[in-house]
Amino acid sequence: MLTNSLRQATSRPDVVQKVVNAIVKANVFIASHSAADISAALPARLVQDRYIFVKGLEHSRPSFSKDGMVTLSSVSNNIQSQIVFGAISRSARLDPATLFDMRFVSKALSAPSLAIHP
Repeated sequence: MLTNSLRQATSRPDVVQKVVNAIVKANVFIASHSAADISAALPARLVQDRYIFVKGLEHSRPSFSKDGMVTLSSVSNNIQSQIVFGAISRSARLDPATLFDMRFVSKALSAPSLAIHP
């Protein structure tokens, strides 16, 4: 999971925007290409067994955002899964609404080179 601090976002917004642009571009590519196409676009050392990679991607594809946007419910679900796996304490009191900011994603989507056209 990629995380960012408010301090990083405010002190280096240009760097944060470049990272978010890359993530959005990857999300758009994943949404608009088959698992086989994605596998073919990646170096063999990353994919290793192409059959397993393609089947794994086909299975996990619904978990990927098509455009980089996340919702309150998806953040809440992620927190719950992290609690189940022990990455977050059951006693933690996290407010999902305070854990994400879509301004950088919105800006990425409005850039001509990354905009999603229906």
